[in-house]
Amino acid sequence: MKDDVLNSASGLVYSTLLAIVPALTFLFSFFSGLGVLEPLLSFLSEALTELAGGQTSEQVMAALTTYTKNATTLGIVGLVSFLLTMVLLINKVWSVINRIYRSAQSTNPFKRFMGYMTFVIITTLLLALYVSVQSVFTDWYLNLIGYSVGPWSVVIKKVIPVLIIFI
Repeated sequence: MKDDVLNSASGLVYSTLLAIVPALTFLFSFFSGLGVLEPLLSFLSEALTELAGGQTSEQVMAALTTYTKNATTLGIVGLVSFLLTMVLLINKVWSVINRIYRSAQSTNPFKRFMGYMTFVIITTLLLALYVSVQSVFTDWYLNLIGYSVGPWSVVIKKVIPVLIIFI
């Protein structure tokens, strides 16, 4: 093809598969620091059960739980390297899209890097906010129908308004 789209697409698939593990590690470590890892894991468990069924979901969640326990013990060097991997993936996607649409590339790499970092951080915060809000509404619904809820829901209810104001 004229724009070499097939080679670009295969390169993006390869890069995405290589970057998905560091991206998940960064997200799990970040969510663990915010204290919303458990609601995220329960949300993923429900989604996997709907998609793949009970037995497959249990196997994937067992591997994911082991993986998240390892990911939450990362140091700052690990987090920075994983963040850099995510930024490099976004840069590759951006350059391939620019090549396909024949648009001019920006000459300031620092400005692009800061834009990517902002994108990664805001996306992570919005995902954490979504998981927190979903867990609060789930806890509210469970209280409404008579089930008991853990003490973390009180903490999350106080953190969500601060995050919404921050964003």
